[in-house]
Amino acid sequence: RADLDTFTIADDSEHLERPSRVLAEIHRVLRPGGTLVLSTPLRTTIFKSLAKTLNRMTAGRLYRLYYAGKSTKLDPSGHPIMETDAGHDHISEMNLDELTSALEGQSFEVAEVELMAVMSGSAWFDDHLMMLAGLLVLESLHQSLRRPSWAHGVCIRATKPVV
Repeated sequence: RADLDTFTIADDSEHLERPSRVLAEIHRVLRPGGTLVLSTPLRTTIFKSLAKTLNRMTAGRLYRLYYAGKSTKLDPSGHPIMETDAGHDHISEMNLDELTSALEGQSFEVAEVELMAVMSGSAWFDDHLMMLAGLLVLESLHQSLRRPSWAHGVCIRATKPVV
């Protein structure tokens, strides 16, 4: 029985084993004309790739500095160890094309895509003002250029068609 007008997935889709199954179930319970709002990090971005490369080049130092004071456990390479009460860590991150294809594959119509800022709000930047200044410049460029490869994540509004 479809009875929901709106369903929201906020920063959780990357933790799902089978996102397509979840999208199919949401489509099933959503009323025709209902809205799905989904926000999630994107897998392939310039900044994630750059951070991974710099972390590798510094033998994990970049991530250790970034996560310092966050009570996040790190492995020897400086990667965060995701400990969740339920579910998984980031096992199904997608790029924007994969995400919109997954939605369309479950018969959703993508109505709006909002690329989310690069900045993650880490207090680490408070101690690294030149990095913060550089990121703020990049943020202003991102706001103008709207490049998916620059975004940290995405917020998508999709609707279930009225049949």
